[in-house]
Amino acid sequence: MGKAYESWIHSAFACDVCGRFYAHAVSLGLHKKVHEGLTTCALCGKVLNKVADLRAHLRQVHRLSKDDVKKIVPHRPLFCDVCGRKYFHVSSLALHKKVHEGLTTCVICGKVSSKVANLRRHLENSHKLSQEEIRTVRSLRRHLRDVHRLPADEVRRNTELDAPAGPAPL
Repeated sequence: MGKAYESWIHSAFACDVCGRFYAHAVSLGLHKKVHEGLTTCALCGKVLNKVADLRAHLRQVHRLSKDDVKKIVPHRPLFCDVCGRKYFHVSSLALHKKVHEGLTTCVICGKVSSKVANLRRHLENSHKLSQEEIRTVRSLRRHLRDVHRLPADEVRRNTELDAPAGPAPL
């Protein structure tokens, strides 16, 4: 196998049921619904890749109205497994989870933002960091989290601007 493939596999997210790899945690989350039976058509038994595909299938193949589709496949709320907050969109939950991963915590003053974009704006306005300085901190955090699989507190500790590099002392 090539080095690019090996590099991708080490940074990918794997399904613990079937072993398929996904580049993003959100994609893996969508895929897991297949194993939960949430993507199987109740009318014909066809298994689709995503809940959204099931909804489209019901509308196009079985000619159901939007209201009928909602009765069969209701929009279920999604809950954060760390704090229990409720979301109705996978993308909103994925953005929120960055808070728990330490990716929205300011490395200078410790302020926690609700989104990475808000943290970026905070770093620009409050601490006068350039876009390049912000990208350097973000890419280091992402690398430590995805490649080295460090927990959020360790990522924060290793990316504090005034802290020495390396793992925390024992």
